[in-house]
Amino acid sequence: MKRTYLLNALVHSFLLLTVGIFPLTLKADPIEITITEAGTGASQFAAHSTATDLTIKGKINQIDLLELHANCRKLQRLNLSNAEIEAYSDEESYIDYNANELSTALSNSPELVDLILPKTLNSILAKALQKCPKLESITLPGEKVVTAKSLFVDKKSLAKIKLYVPEALVEEYKKQSKTVWGFSEILPIKQEPTDPFAGVEFENIYGPNYFPITEGEPSRVFYAFFFNNGSKQQIDRIEFTYWFDFDESTKKTLEIKEVQLLPGSNMNDMQQACIFSVPDDTELHLIHVKPTKLNGETVDLGERVRPYRRYHVAHGPIRQHQMEFFLDPNDNTSMEGYKRILTSMITLLGKTQKPDKITFVTIPGQVRSEKFIPEVPELEALAQQYRITSTPLLMYNRNLMNPYGTLNNDKELADRSIYTPALRVSTKLEDIHSYLFSNGFHTRAFTTLNIGMERTPEQQFALRLTGTLSVDENRKNDLRAQVYLVENSELPTFDRENETVEFKGNAIYNKVIKSLTPIQGTPISIQQDGSFTLDLPAFELKDFADNKYRITASIFRQGTAEKPYQTSILQSATTAIDEALLTHNSKVQPMEEPSLSHVAGTLYTDSMEWTIHRIYTLRGEQIDNGTLTLGCYIVQLLHSSGATQTLKYIL
Repeated sequence: MKRTYLLNALVHSFLLLTVGIFPLTLKADPIEITITEAGTGASQFAAHSTATDLTIKGKINQIDLLELHANCRKLQRLNLSNAEIEAYSDEESYIDYNANELSTALSNSPELVDLILPKTLNSILAKALQKCPKLESITLPGEKVVTAKSLFVDKKSLAKIKLYVPEALVEEYKKQSKTVWGFSEILPIKQEPTDPFAGVEFENIYGPNYFPITEGEPSRVFYAFFFNNGSKQQIDRIEFTYWFDFDESTKKTLEIKEVQLLPGSNMNDMQQACIFSVPDDTELHLIHVKPTKLNGETVDLGERVRPYRRYHVAHGPIRQHQMEFFLDPNDNTSMEGYKRILTSMITLLGKTQKPDKITFVTIPGQVRSEKFIPEVPELEALAQQYRITSTPLLMYNRNLMNPYGTLNNDKELADRSIYTPALRVSTKLEDIHSYLFSNGFHTRAFTTLNIGMERTPEQQFALRLTGTLSVDENRKNDLRAQVYLVENSELPTFDRENETVEFKGNAIYNKVIKSLTPIQGTPISIQQDGSFTLDLPAFELKDFADNKYRITASIFRQGTAEKPYQTSILQSATTAIDEALLTHNSKVQPMEEPSLSHVAGTLYTDSMEWTIHRIYTLRGEQIDNGTLTLGCYIVQLLHSSGATQTLKYIL
């Protein structure tokens, strides 16, 4: 590190007058040299012939010590603590120099003041450090007493040189011969300054994965953060470095002042929080957060990673949450877990009185050699994709953004190779209910989805999916549809009086019969206005009967190997196959008239059962949603039952 010296005006003027009379000496930074092969240090010593503070590491021998002495005549401080002296035989003088022994190579060093000898040093020869008139301290950092049979410094220097040794050996050295070890003082080696923030832990950052925004708000997200201060220092300032999506070129810094976290104390909930500036979009992102400085001192406390997404507040919640349950019916443990999760789910639906809030399908199969083999062959690719190796396991919306049924952990996100959105079912009902479902109805919806179906002249069944993406969803993304044909099972009911759920035997509910789309999904073509229509190939149902089967559909975005956190279901829907569906004669009555709101020229409904079908001016001209200006419009709404309703809206 380059040092800067500041002089006040008076001192500066004095130096200008006297620099010709008195030399100005400033302490230089230490120079470090590493020698990998003993006897090869000459060129490095020559390159630093003016050095005054030198640290030498690695392997050295008698030749290196002689070259050091010859080249570096201005040395004031020499640190050999991490150097090891190897044996050397001088073939000309027939002298053998022992390993880990200090010879007389450094004697006659006129400027040497401080000398730190190797940790591995065993012995010192007589006169090794004579004729070093400025020598003030010698440090012997080794863990055992060094042997010296004769005086190795000038006798008159003993009275002024201090000897530093490990604290445990101070008394041992004091017992040695005074004629050899009679230094002015024998002191314990000064301890290097310790990390002032040793014991400080960056516990975590906490906050929502979804951040609501309104038009014109700054691009920010909010997190509370927690530190445990196990040090003896009060923490007053914290500087964070943060970046996005494994792209460190987006690094930014944020300093939090007036923290006032006392020594030995921990942060309480919401005691400290910070606001990070983020990309100005509503895409899925990862934010990496790393504290880099405490009170201005650089620290390394690790980093935390969180997925987040911003969305406009006018959007409603997802209509139905898709649950995909992997089950081995022949395994008692798997069946017990299956019943536990069903009990918890049905209990929640019963208490909240929202019986249609969850789409639930069961994928039965067997685990063989830590590999799940489903009964429906085409689903094996799905089990491998999500690394299903044991049962019971549950996937909840396949959505890393949701903390209740998928991994939302910085370690899993950092090590993307172990990503899976499956959740192992707890052994306790309370854990399942609290962890999975207590806040599970708040997942955001980023599209509408309607299921239509009809019987073809060939007596097959044709399926059509329709819907509209929200303004937040990137319409250029490769969105796909996944459709299951499942048995239409009636789930057990919740006894509100006794708060119990009763099962009959080992029934399997909503069992997947076949996948009507490839496992990787069928691509969806998105129109300019965000709408889509997807017609799937007709299929046969030879044993069709009213309400015997159910269609379960979802619109999803599949994450990549580099960005698995982008995996998410944007919307799910389900419907029983009956004659009413096939003939478009649904008896479902329209809901209460929904209210409308707008953001940046885009209209929204407050109900996920209603979607905006078409918008007209008073003259009858059709207008694209998202391009509205001030005025009066005729808005045609479409209900999930197929019913329509027309409203007048003034913007």
